[in-house]
Amino acid sequence: MKQNKPIIAETTPSYLVNLPMEIHFQIRDHLSRDPYTHISQLRILRLVCQLFDIIWSPVVLNNIVLFSRYQTHHDRAKYLRSLVHGKGNTLSCTTITLQNWDCLDTDIDRFLWDMKYYLWEIEAPILYGMVWLVVPFRILASPAVWLGKFLLGPRERFRKTLGYIQSRFYASLLSCKAQLAHIRCVKMTVTANQSRWTVYRSTRILSALPQLTELDLYIHLSVNLEHIAQCLKDVTSLRTFRLIMWPTDLLESKPRISCLRYFMARNPYLTRFALIPHHYGGLYDLSELFLDIPPNKPLKLDHISLNGNCTNYQALIPHVQALSSFEFSGFTANGYVKLFIADFTKAKIFPPTITVEYMNHCTGVLFTYLRSHPGIISLSFLTVAYSSDYIADADRLCSILVQHSKTLRSLKMPSSVLAGALGVSSIETSLLRCANLREIVLRKYHVEPMSCIPNGQEKYVDIGDEKQVLPIIAHLYPFLTVGFTNILVFRASIEYCRTSDNALVHDLAGRLFFLEESSVDSIFP
Repeated sequence: MKQNKPIIAETTPSYLVNLPMEIHFQIRDHLSRDPYTHISQLRILRLVCQLFDIIWSPVVLNNIVLFSRYQTHHDRAKYLRSLVHGKGNTLSCTTITLQNWDCLDTDIDRFLWDMKYYLWEIEAPILYGMVWLVVPFRILASPAVWLGKFLLGPRERFRKTLGYIQSRFYASLLSCKAQLAHIRCVKMTVTANQSRWTVYRSTRILSALPQLTELDLYIHLSVNLEHIAQCLKDVTSLRTFRLIMWPTDLLESKPRISCLRYFMARNPYLTRFALIPHHYGGLYDLSELFLDIPPNKPLKLDHISLNGNCTNYQALIPHVQALSSFEFSGFTANGYVKLFIADFTKAKIFPPTITVEYMNHCTGVLFTYLRSHPGIISLSFLTVAYSSDYIADADRLCSILVQHSKTLRSLKMPSSVLAGALGVSSIETSLLRCANLREIVLRKYHVEPMSCIPNGQEKYVDIGDEKQVLPIIAHLYPFLTVGFTNILVFRASIEYCRTSDNALVHDLAGRLFFLEESSVDSIFP
């Protein structure tokens, strides 16, 4: 009997693979900005072929995360071993995130940490004596405790203990063995329950990064900032430094930021600086950070980001002579904010890009500063506090926009504020005089779905403010782009423009874009 041979389908190479690399890069840039495409979908493209792996690896594999909270010790040790032995795909990585390092702490570390807070809460001499007795006993008894746990569950306990020991071992080798030469940005979180060992080992990685230029440091208020500053003594190449602090339930005391004055002095090329304490974290004197910087060699800060918990803004003046942008979060009615604006006005510090979180009825000093400004290029108000003088404030704001109409290129503000202001004909006329605007971003900080259709279809949101604003914006510069910070509002606005009978509004549909932003308050857990 004759046996039929299996039919093998001939595979022809896709013509997409033969496209020039310039077109591949353009496709990559377009998909990276597409709000409808998630990063998980882009990761799948690496599996198509070797060419796609080369193209998409720099986009989807640009961040090393150490560590995920839900990793097991075995998986954590396996990942660390691959980094130490150079088997991890780190050549395209430019960012490393250091977080959850307390998962490497031992039982003794946690016990000493607990006793530290007991000492702070109960300041009794007898307790100090008890600690000197309990700690050696705990250290001596630990092997017996671990042996008991091992006998109760030998196999599982052995795997867990082995993975735990391997994790600590490979973590200590990261700074000298891992291939992290391409890392330029570090995002580091230090919590109150981390031991000195984990803080030291995590910060040691920074000294092994030859191209490090950016550090985002997130800390609890109760951390030992002196120890962190000591561990960062070898970091001297920063161009960007961002310090974010938030309180814990254990302690309300604030760290002494003067510990970082040596760190600031050892980074003379710093151009971007942010100090953002939590609103309930107390006040911080900025002069303490700049004590060790030579008066004849001030910093040349290009951007600063502060909030209402900072004081003594006069200390910034020598370092912001070349300032091009500043960002201020918190109520502008704060007395320290008024001093901040007054100091900048007196020193004639007028950066072309200004971002203020709140616009409220106490912003008279801010409007005075904006009127004194020689030429604003970009102006942003992120939130508004409504008041009885709401229309008057909007009118003053529009008069400022008209004053800077020759230089103003970008405007960002809540859509509800702009919609309410444009209800007044004089304000609408003032806005239409800003003929040089090239970009308007409408921020929606509170979105309520009107209804939700089942079967996974899209939500419908209220875009009444946008429907009031877009027909007026359409009369501005014909190539003006309009951004949205909420994806649902963005999609609904595109649909509104596409179905509009107004030719100008219909043409605006092709110039709408989605802007993913990080809120000032979202940085706090």
